[in-house]
Amino acid sequence: MAAVLSATIKNTINWTNTQPLGLPSTNCIDGNSIQFLLALADGSAANQAHQIYGNQYTTASTANNDLDMQTGLTESIFGSTVTVALTQLSMIWIQNTNTVSGDKLHLLCTASNPFSAWANSVTTSVAQIGPNSNLILSNFVNPWTVDSTHKTLRINVPGSNSVTYNVVLIGA
Repeated sequence: MAAVLSATIKNTINWTNTQPLGLPSTNCIDGNSIQFLLALADGSAANQAHQIYGNQYTTASTANNDLDMQTGLTESIFGSTVTVALTQLSMIWIQNTNTVSGDKLHLLCTASNPFSAWANSVTTSVAQIGPNSNLILSNFVNPWTVDSTHKTLRINVPGSNSVTYNVVLIGA
């Protein structure tokens, strides 16, 4: 039986903002929400995906973690090692689980065979992920190409502490 992926991506922000109006016991309350919801069917066309990779890493201070999306992503599923090899990438999610100020991550385009499509192919680009924060980059309609010269995501720890983080990659 061939592998089949079914995934739902959901981002929601709900808020209530209370502002005093300057009168006793009188406030203005504003509330709203915004939501992104996408059900991904199995495949490699727009709004589809065939593979998902998720793992937790701890990287030492001032070190790099180079993720080879074409041949080097492995994970254990029910005791079996599975290799994920992507040819397209629709979403990058990196969650910095450290909570100490200064324990940040950098997503860089400086590795050998860098994957820099998320940065409009500017190989000097840096995205910073602060402590207790997330970085989500997505391109569901026109997934980014992963090939032998555009395949390595570099995650760097610039500070003096090691950082633990989760990575989820969705593509085909």
